[in-house]
Amino acid sequence: MLAKKIDGLAISLASETTDYKHFDAVISRGVPVVFFDRVPLDKRSSCVRIDNRTAAYNAVMHLIKQGCTRIVHLSGPQAISVYKDRQDGYVQALMDSDIRVDSSLIFENSITLATGEEAGKKILAMPVLPDAIFSAGDYSAMGVMHEDIAIVGFANEPFDSFVEPPLSSVDQVNKKMGETVAEVLLEEMSVDPENRKWVDKVLDSSLIIRESSIKKDNLSKKDI
Repeated sequence: MLAKKIDGLAISLASETTDYKHFDAVISRGVPVVFFDRVPLDKRSSCVRIDNRTAAYNAVMHLIKQGCTRIVHLSGPQAISVYKDRQDGYVQALMDSDIRVDSSLIFENSITLATGEEAGKKILAMPVLPDAIFSAGDYSAMGVMHEDIAIVGFANEPFDSFVEPPLSSVDQVNKKMGETVAEVLLEEMSVDPENRKWVDKVLDSSLIIRESSIKKDNLSKKDI
């Protein structure tokens, strides 16, 4: 890309990325770089993201307010900021609700359909089933959906409203994020490298509540 003399880069890290050094060659040449969604743990350029910690916290509190106390978390790679923040939000919600954090209920690197299905088999084999699951992604949430377990995913994928039951999920405001990334990148492209200032844009997200996260005895209630 450097050989093609690009004017800027917008980057969302792969979930397997643990080392960011390969981006240094681009940044050191003064090419504007904007990371979005999955951003480095150590900020080295401008970023656009949602507050994943707060979004996860709110999702777990939604489950707790319905009486759920044994809540599984399907987490992603902790070297990626979004998954670390989501796990931190899960833990904080439990702590604030005086619920013991049980490490056996945290399934690491479970963010794909296949790893979600694998986690689902382990969950169903537990002596005591959880009453809820908070997943760091919608694909893994699909792999563990069970009629007796409330579940919330993350991303608000297009298929969420078409599965049965419809999947509750955190909306990452993808359109707004894309627009903001473009605005930041164009702004940085218009400024000389020595006058460029990094920005960290944190966007608001929302929890889209659907049937999957509602306990059966709460389905008729309006204050969930």
